[in-house]
Parts: sequence; structure tokens; C-alpha cells
Amino acid sequence: LENPGEALRSTAIWIIGRHPDWGPSLRTYFAEKLNAAETLTAEQQTVFRGLLARLASAADIQTLLQEQLNPATRPAARRLALQALADTTLTATPAGWLDAVAALLPQASAAELPLLIAAAENLPQPKDGHTPLKQALSAIGAQSELSTELRLAAIDAAGSGLPLSETSFSLLCSSLQSDLPAEQRGLAARRLASASLTTAQIDTLIPLTRSVGPMELPKLLPAFEQHADEARGMLLLSALAESQGLRGLRADLIQTLLAKYPAAVQSAGQTLRKELNASIEEQTAVLEKTLQSLPPGDLRRGHEVFMSRKAACNTCHKLGYGGGMLGPDLTSIGKARNRRDLLEAILFPSASIVRGYEPVVIELEDGRVVGGIITGESAGEITLTVDAQKQLHLERSAIVQVLPSAVSPMPNGIAAILNPQELADLLTFLETGGR
Repeated sequence: LENPGEALRSTAIWIIGRHPDWGPSLRTYFAEKLNAAETLTAEQQTVFRGLLARLASAADIQTLLQEQLNPATRPAARRLALQALADTTLTATPAGWLDAVAALLPQASAAELPLLIAAAENLPQPKDGHTPLKQALSAIGAQSELSTELRLAAIDAAGSGLPLSETSFSLLCSSLQSDLPAEQRGLAARRLASASLTTAQIDTLIPLTRSVGPMELPKLLPAFEQHADEARGMLLLSALAESQGLRGLRADLIQTLLAKYPAAVQSAGQTLRKELNASIEEQTAVLEKTLQSLPPGDLRRGHEVFMSRKAACNTCHKLGYGGGMLGPDLTSIGKARNRRDLLEAILFPSASIVRGYEPVVIELEDGRVVGGIITGESAGEITLTVDAQKQLHLERSAIVQVLPSAVSPMPNGIAAILNPQELADLLTFLETGGR
């Protein structure tokens, strides 16, 4: 296990996994390492953290890790255990872990708080959630003296269905601003959409949709399925029609939202739904008109657009050695697609989906329906990447069915937030592969 070669360590873990009778010896080995955590080098800590995470399905290791999660444990050992918890890929969390993390959160030091939040965010909660953990995380999200990054991480880890304090609600609303990182905007939209909002909070959120961008507006839309009366529905339709993110919406999303409202709102919303439901002929006309009207592009400026917070292309796409992995690698995209194809992929991302990145919709036993791209599979679980910030580890036993989806995870409307020059520059950059 201590060999510097990853291949040999992986082989050792494979063998250990087939010998549950070695549990007591394994526990003794790792207990000694944890007791000496202060003396381990940073590289050694990284190795043992990874080993603990990969062996966390063993009952003896689970017990050992839980024993580290109390205030009496030496800080170095507790931190190593928390880092291991944040790296595990268990589909069900030992109940004692959740209890222990919830108990540690209110008294955590500044050094340990990020580790506790990362562990809480990674550990799957029961179907009905873990109330003490959710409450502890929500309380941290409401502490205005903490950093924005920590508060948002805590709110995200707390999960869905919770009420938001006014300080947390205000933080999430302010995090929707277009000049903030795409990850922060997306997290804020997701959490507002999944929270239990008051009527006053809904009334505050409706006018804010006018300034929400196309990447965040589709994520935010489910928030308005709450308190869905006629007056609020009419105000929402008016705000959506004027929203900067309107082109990020799809007709099916509007239809799902309208179904929650009275008949008068459903009728009034058909105009908006039809506007978003462009035919193939209309899409082709928009594509050709845009293609012909674009000015000459500039490679250097195109790189700036690709990396900008506004377009945030690098969040999901790799180009060269940097970038995200959710979408296709764009390093050589200019060789595979011409200028028209590239523009179509930006304007209408669902028109042509790259093989290997096909989206799916998964129905779960608890009634939830989640969508994304399958990025990992094992005998017991499916890893579903929902967006650039969120992955779900779904037990196969909890899945009712997996269906293909015709809707790309890439949001519509990105071109709407770019001016013609920025769009032309981005196309030039993609055509040349950044060279």
C-alpha cells in the first residue's frame, strides 16, 4: 500500500477488497498511520487519504474513520479522516458519519470548516435527508461573517427542500449577477430553485429574472412552481419576456412551469412558449442570417471570450491542456466542423449532439427525475454529471429507467449574451484551435 507506484497500490487494494477477513489487520495498520498523522509528509497524507477513501466500503475502515470524527481526536488525524470522507464514492453513507459531521460543524475551526463542508457535500444522505446535518449546514450559510465561498458551499451541501434565511436568500440572489463566475451563478440558481421559498422571497425573485442570464434562467425556473397563483404568474411571464436569459429557455420548460398555474396564466403563456418553439426552418433562417452578418473575428480576442465569465466556455470544455470535461474537447474542433457547424452548435446546441456526450433522463424510485450525461458506471452505481458543478452517484437499485434525451446540457442563448464581434471572435478562435 505504501509503494510509490499507483499500479501496485491499486493491485493491493483489489486484493484487500476480496479479503474481508483482513479487516482487523487493516484497521490496525491505518490506526497507526492516523496516530502519526502529524509526522506524515504532504505526499504521504495524500496517499493515505486516497487509500482510506478507496477502502471506505470496509466495515472496519468505516468504524475507524468515524472514531476520528470527534473533538477529542488530534486535529491532524481528524483532518485526514475528513479529507478521506470527501473523496469516498459510497452510494450509501454510514449513519454515524453524518451524525458526527453534523455535531462537528457548529464548533469547527476556520481550518476544519471547509473540510467538513466538503465531506458533507460528498456524502450521500438518506432519501428523506439528514435533518441535523441539513440544519447545521444551513446555519453556516446564514453566517454573514464567513466568506461567500464557504457560505455558498454550505448552502449547496445542505441540499434541497429547506427554507432560506433572509441572509442566505440575499446571498443567493446577489450571486446571480452576470459578472460573477459561472460556477457561482449556477450554484445560486440551483439552490434557489430547490429551496422552500416564502411568498415574499418569490415576490423578490420574480423581478430579478429580468437580469438573469441564459445559463442560469433554466436552472432557476423551478423556483416559481411554488406559490403559483394567477397574479404572480402574470408578473412572472412579463419578467421572463424581458429577461436577458430568455433565449436560454426552451418551450418544454415553459410548458412544465405553466402547468402549475391557473388556466389564465397558461393561456397567457402560450405566446412565450410559441416564441421559444422555433421550427427547423426558423432556426436555419436565424443561422444563415447570423453567419452572413458577423464581422471578421480575432483569435486573441476569441480566447478572451472563451475564458470569460460571460461565456464560460472553459467551464465545460477542454481546449489544449486546460478546461472542463463535461462537454467535448474543442482542441481540434476546427478540423472536424466548419464555421457554419460551429455557429449552429452555439446557437442551437441540441441540433447536433456529439457522440459520447449524449444526454439521458433517469427516473428514480423516490419519484425524482434527473438529467445529465453518464460519466461513470460500475456494477452498483451510475455517475451522472448534471452540469459543470454537480455530479450524482446513483445506485442502480434505485433507478427505475434510463431514457435518452434530445436536449443538450449546453444551455441555449449563449450567443444572446455575446455581441456580434464577440461571437465572431469566438468562432475564429474555435476554428483555429487557439493556434
